[in-house]
Amino acid sequence: MITTEELLGSYIAAWNERDEQIRFGHLERCWSEDGTFSDPLIPELVQGRKQMNDAIGEMCARYVQPGKRFVRLTEVQEHHDVLRGSQEVGCQPSASQAGTGPPTNT
Repeated sequence: MITTEELLGSYIAAWNERDEQIRFGHLERCWSEDGTFSDPLIPELVQGRKQMNDAIGEMCARYVQPGKRFVRLTEVQEHHDVLRGSQEVGCQPSASQAGTGPPTNT
């Protein structure tokens, strides 16, 4: 069974992936086939993995500048079968850009 941290890792990885097939693979690990997503920037409710994959691609192409990545902002709240948390587009470079992974505070 997948842990909450693994699930969230796949979810953030999906938002950071620009390749449609690889992104769908991340969503297969973290998004149910009948999962829904709502955002003020999307006029209709997103339903299922295929629509979620398409929505992420469209939103990232439209709103995310090259070199920017999604990062988690808050601890996740878990209630029954629902998770809630916040993320934003930040300046965290990808591992290939940084050479050693996410930046650390030293």
